[in-house]
Amino acid sequence: MDIDEIAAEYLLRAYMLEGEEIFEDEDEKYYSCIKDLIKGKYYEVRKH
Repeated sequence: MDIDEIAAEYLLRAYMLEGEEIFEDEDEKYYSCIKDLIKGKYYEVRKH
C-alpha cells in the first residue's frame, strides 16, 4: 500500500464512524479524497 491508499483507508474509517459531518471543519481536500470511493462503493452495493 502506498501513502495515498493508507490515508484514504483512514479517511474512510472516519467517514464510516461519523459520516460526512466529520469533515465539516476540515479542508475540503480530505473529503474530496474519498468522495468517489464512497460513491463507487455505494453503487457496487446497490447493483447487487
